[in-house]
Amino acid sequence: MYDDPEVRRRVPYADAVRIQLRVGYLDPLPIPRASQVERVVHEEVHAVVLGRKSPEAAAADLYRRVEEILTQ
Repeated sequence: MYDDPEVRRRVPYADAVRIQLRVGYLDPLPIPRASQVERVVHEEVHAVVLGRKSPEAAAADLYRRVEEILTQ
């Protein structure tokens, strides 16, 4: 689908999607407590997108929160 010239014309990020589909993997992440980690990642990214946190603060909080989850 992402090789289709019409799709590539209409979807500017088609090349990135093609790469992700080739090298990415499906949920769940192959780590313990994956759903908890994913929730934390989504929360921190969301905070940045909404302007509630700087990327640096979110990254620091993400690291701390994931470390807490993985060491429980």
